[in-house]
Amino acid sequence: MTFLKAGEQALADRVVTRFRARAREIDPNCEIIRVFSDEYEEGRLGVESSPSLFGEAKLLEFPDFENANDALMIDLKATITTPQPDVWILVRRNGGNKGAGLLKMNGVEVIDVPAVKKPEDKLRILTQEVHDQGGRISREGAVTLIEALGDSVGELLAAAQQLAADVEGEIDREDVLEYYSDRYVAGGFAVADALVGRDTAGALQLLRYSRQAGNDDSATIGALVYRFRQFVAAMDPRGVLADQLNISPWLMKKISPDLRRWGSEDIAFAFTALARADAQVKGGAVAKDYPLEKAIIDIIAHKK
Repeated sequence: MTFLKAGEQALADRVVTRFRARAREIDPNCEIIRVFSDEYEEGRLGVESSPSLFGEAKLLEFPDFENANDALMIDLKATITTPQPDVWILVRRNGGNKGAGLLKMNGVEVIDVPAVKKPEDKLRILTQEVHDQGGRISREGAVTLIEALGDSVGELLAAAQQLAADVEGEIDREDVLEYYSDRYVAGGFAVADALVGRDTAGALQLLRYSRQAGNDDSATIGALVYRFRQFVAAMDPRGVLADQLNISPWLMKKISPDLRRWGSEDIAFAFTALARADAQVKGGAVAKDYPLEKAIIDIIAHKK
C-alpha cells in the first residue's frame, strides 16, 4: 500500500498519474478502481482486491482519505497485514491527520508532497517544468509569472507548459506579460510598480482595473507591502531578508532606481499607511474603496 500525503494538489496529481502509468507498465490490462472514502461500505476492499476472472492486476485508489469512515480504516489495516498479490492500493490524503496509525505499519510506503509556500521553491518547480517541456525561462520571467498567477502551483505548471510551447528561445519578462499582463495588473503588482514610481494617477487607475478584475483591496495591499519589504531587504547589507524574499541580482537592479528615492522614514510611513488601510478594509469601512486610495495618495504625497 502507498499512502500519499497530498499537501500540494497539482504535484500530488502527478504522483497519481505516474503511479497509474507504472501499474499499466507492469500489467497493460491493470484495472484501476476508484473508491470514494465517504461512500465506503464494510468489506468492499476485500471484494475489490479479490483475484479477477482473467488474472489482471488491480490498482485500488482512495482519492479522499481525509473523509475515511471507520469501516475503511479497519479494512485497510487488515489488508496491510495480509496483502493480495498483484493488487496495489493508493491512499491519498488531501489534508488533516487521519490515518496516522497506518503510516507506522510495515508494508506501507509513504510519499509526502508538502505544500509549496516558499518563493524559491515555486521558482525551482516553475523553472524545472519549463525545462522538462524543452524550454528555458529567465529568473526575471519566472518571478513575473509567479507575481501574475499567485500561489496556484497548478496554474504555474500550466502556464509553464504553454509558454514553453509557444515561445522560441528563453522566456523573459516581456513574454510573460504578453500572455498574462491582465493577471499581473489584477494581482496588484502593477499598482505597486506605479506606487513606488510615484505615479499617483497611474496607481489609482491600475487599482480600479484590479478591482474590476475581481481582486479585493486586501490582496492588493499585500502586493504593496511585499514591494516595500523588497526595499527593506535591499537595504540590508547582510542579505538575510533578501534571501528570504528571493531578491535576486536582476531584481535588485530593477528596484535600485526606485530605492534611491525612498528613505527608511518614507518606507516606515508606507508600512504604517498600508497597515491602517488593511485594518479599515478588513474592519468593514463604510466607504470600502477609500482606505487604500487614501493610503496611496498619502504615501506618494509624503514622499514628495
